[in-house]
Amino acid sequence: GMRVLRHEENDEPCPLTCNGEFEAAWSKTMVGYETEDKAFALEVTYNYGIESYETGSGLQSITIAVDDVDAAMEAAVAQGRHAKKTE
Repeated sequence: GMRVLRHEENDEPCPLTCNGEFEAAWSKTMVGYETEDKAFALEVTYNYGIESYETGSGLQSITIAVDDVDAAMEAAVAQGRHAKKTE
């Protein structure tokens, strides 16, 4: 399944502004099914001290395809996760 590939903690603000201009420490976690040299990965960034973002300016959803949707939904709910089935 999907797993954490690497994680970084940064005490200084990011010099790049691709995630917005924040004067705060931040972290980045890369998650995926294979290493980054073999497959795509999802980058999840967290900006410390930021209590809210402008609506519509952040991540809206992540979609993952599975072979058995009902079994995957049941497993997610059993683990206390939020999952939404879409067509």
